[in-house]
Amino acid sequence: MTKQVLLGVVVGIAGKDTLRVKVERETVHPLYQKRMMRSKSFLVHDPDGEARVGDDVEMVSCNPISKRKRYILTKVIK
Repeated sequence: MTKQVLLGVVVGIAGKDTLRVKVERETVHPLYQKRMMRSKSFLVHDPDGEARVGDDVEMVSCNPISKRKRYILTKVIK
């Protein structure tokens, strides 16, 4: 099974080892065929506490860490 890798921006710190990361994707409207941006936020585990608000980060899917945390931080892209 391959792991899902996502890129996003840190929009908040939700706890000691938890980040809230916003991931944006581009979709096409089904009727008007116009491109739209859709976004979703994920809770990401940051064990080292290296990311700050506004940083671009890369995260990878993992086994559930808590009720809503399903991703772990792999690297910070400034």
